[in-house]
Amino acid sequence: MEEDEVEKYWNYVALEAQDFEKTMRLEAWKKVARNWLAHYTEKKARDFIIQTVENHVKLKSEAQILDVGCGPGKWVNLFAERGFIVTGIDSSPWMIRLAKKRVRKDEKNLSASM
Repeated sequence: MEEDEVEKYWNYVALEAQDFEKTMRLEAWKKVARNWLAHYTEKKARDFIIQTVENHVKLKSEAQILDVGCGPGKWVNLFAERGFIVTGIDSSPWMIRLAKKRVRKDEKNLSASM
């Protein structure tokens, strides 16, 4: 290989590496943005539910709530944290397993079943 060809080859490799690095940085930022957006919308949804229950529904602290289709149990926990007696049900055994993992062992207000 000629010296000029070797230099061209390594310049090409360097440009490819530079493009790959840009792509990886862009993908990392996209992931951060998606995570931030998911966290932000989750917080807004929680805040909305809390305000609605506190200001409009006006449930007593020992009220019983049934979460049908509870999925991984995020709303079950939200209501239990506020003193409600909550039962979550779901047709998916996997979702119930996830919900049960979220349930704190010492929390008496929570249950999840299929």
